[in-house]
Amino acid sequence: MLWFGLAPWLFCLELTLYFGLVTLVELEFYGWSTTLLVVGLLASHYFHVFSIVDAIKNHFVITLSIILGYFPAGSIWMVFKWLLFLHKFNDARQGALDEFHDSQQAARDRALKKESYSSDAELLAKTDRDYLAYKHYKKTPLHSSPRFRDYKAKAAGWVCFWVFSVVGTLFHDVARRISLWIVNRFSGFLQWMSDKVVGELPETPAEKVTDNAKP
Repeated sequence: MLWFGLAPWLFCLELTLYFGLVTLVELEFYGWSTTLLVVGLLASHYFHVFSIVDAIKNHFVITLSIILGYFPAGSIWMVFKWLLFLHKFNDARQGALDEFHDSQQAARDRALKKESYSSDAELLAKTDRDYLAYKHYKKTPLHSSPRFRDYKAKAAGWVCFWVFSVVGTLFHDVARRISLWIVNRFSGFLQWMSDKVVGELPETPAEKVTDNAKP
């Protein structure tokens, strides 16, 4: 709302500052986010985009309501964001397990062909938990559940900067999940197109050595 009636260069500046904050918050650079927010507010006040003092004087009730409601709203957003984080953790775990199971299946296939590697026996003896113990997502090994106490700084950032975190999440997490869902729905059809248009090269039959070909 503060952008209406602004000169184009001021509008572009405000827009740049806002999306800069969105990017920094999404990357969890909260120190830089705070610095940019303070600089942006001071710059807006200096260029008469709005007056912080006048805004408080003329809209005291609204300003007080926003202040009182800001952190409760941020707390709700923190819960939602933590849920999204847990889903991403599960995705990382499932991806690691798929990779591990594919490696084990390849080891079994090599065993059937009697082409095993020296490390295959150790690979096949590993359990899912053994493998995931050496794989991490953020600060947590994938074989255990994330402990919230390890992510308190991240959660505090979600609460403090939820106005910017919401936009970053919509562009990054939500849009990404919708895109992946669409891709997964079409993947079978797109692979069918690939098989029809390109297909596989026919296997070259093994050459037979005849009596005439012998030296």
